Amino acid sequence: MLRPSDITTCRTHGRRPGCGAPIRWTTSEAGKPFAVDADPHPEGNTAIMRDAGGVLRSRRVSDARPLQPWERLMMPHAATCKSQEPRRPQVPPPAAQPRAGALYARPPSVEQETNHA
Repeated sequence: MLRPSDITTCRTHGRRPGCGAPIRWTTSEAGKPFAVDADPHPEGNTAIMRDAGGVLRSRRVSDARPLQPWERLMMPHAATCKSQEPRRPQVPPPAAQPRAGALYARPPSVEQETNHA
């Protein structure tokens, strides 16, 4: 069922560099491309099988739909990819800004008058 010709490498996708690990591209139940690690994994959560047209299909394994004898249990590549980084760079929070008017101190005489009033 699994062919060596199915294996490719994790390459640059968009702005993210690829990790270079061997992967297999499958088609999810929603019809979208879905990458899994190249080798079966006992702790995976994705079942793959080859359909009658020769396409690797993937689906999520659940209690309601357990792994079938003709399927292989695989790990989604997103769970193991070494190049997975946050989509947005971590930006430190802005420095505390002085409140309005705090940059200009009142003359001492004005502060004393307001405190006595």
